[in-house]
Amino acid sequence: MDEQNSCLRLSMNEFVGTGASSRATQETDKKLADQYAPVLNYFNDVIFLIDPSGRFVFVNKASEQRTGIPAERFTGRHFLEIIDPVYHEFAQSSFQKAIKGEKVPPIEMERETELGENVTLEVSWTTIHEDGVPVALLAVSRDVSDRKRAQEALRRAADELEVRVRERTDDLLKANELLKEQIKERKLGEQGLKKSEKQLKLKTRKLEESNIALRVLLKRRQEDKSELEEKVLSNVKELVEPYLKKILRTRLTEKQNAYLSILDSNLREIVAPFTRRLFAKFMNLTHSEIQIANLVKHGMSTKEISETMGLSNKTVEFHRDNIRKKIGIKKTKANLRSYLLSLQ
Repeated sequence: MDEQNSCLRLSMNEFVGTGASSRATQETDKKLADQYAPVLNYFNDVIFLIDPSGRFVFVNKASEQRTGIPAERFTGRHFLEIIDPVYHEFAQSSFQKAIKGEKVPPIEMERETELGENVTLEVSWTTIHEDGVPVALLAVSRDVSDRKRAQEALRRAADELEVRVRERTDDLLKANELLKEQIKERKLGEQGLKKSEKQLKLKTRKLEESNIALRVLLKRRQEDKSELEEKVLSNVKELVEPYLKKILRTRLTEKQNAYLSILDSNLREIVAPFTRRLFAKFMNLTHSEIQIANLVKHGMSTKEISETMGLSNKTVEFHRDNIRKKIGIKKTKANLRSYLLSLQ
């Protein structure tokens, strides 16, 4: 059974019978099914039509293929019969609001597949009206597990970054306190010069040792910071962007596309400071050149960079040529990506 429809786990023997309904209701339901079936059967998503009482009017062929349950076994059954009871109250409330014409957000439900894997399903409602009267809800069920995992990976990366920053800040505060103490000792040593030149030399030597230790500590902090930035960049590229690309290749609603656009924009804002600092240390690149150099460093082709940044292939090639010129490899056979990786 397809993971997307793991919530429909009733066996063929369990899922039998139809609910009672009036002849008029049956005729209305049949009319709706006949009207929408030719269109909805072309979709790969699982799609249901549910009447105002909450009973199935129609399920498309994708649902039959992925659940193995014939459409007639759904017809007349209440939608709550196939949902985990833990979601009944929330699903019923959402359904009632939607059938009244109110805008409701998609419902997310976690289920366990027959293979023991947890998946997250997202069900979106759309109200169908005739002559201004709601006659049915169109429900679309999608597996959004990849998106949820991407969000969790991003949250973990952000938490780790926050912990690292806090630790490094504490180290810096301790180093500053140590420096203050050493400065205080130095002043005392200068005052004691009049009493003992030997004592002053001893204190001066101790201060120099402390300053050396402080410089080593500060240098290590900078190295840790650079390492952390690289790790965040790597995690975003390896743990987040692949899932974003997968999601973008699926059928998405306008609202989902908007959410993905916001997520992509926020990701770029998070990693942009790290990227700028990484390249600014070595060359005088423009903002666009820094972005393209970073994408080249991560193995993206001219075509992929063009699609990612919304630029033409010719424009990307122009920027790549400028980058080679500024870093001094324009007239050499050096590979741009290999050279950029060597700068880390």
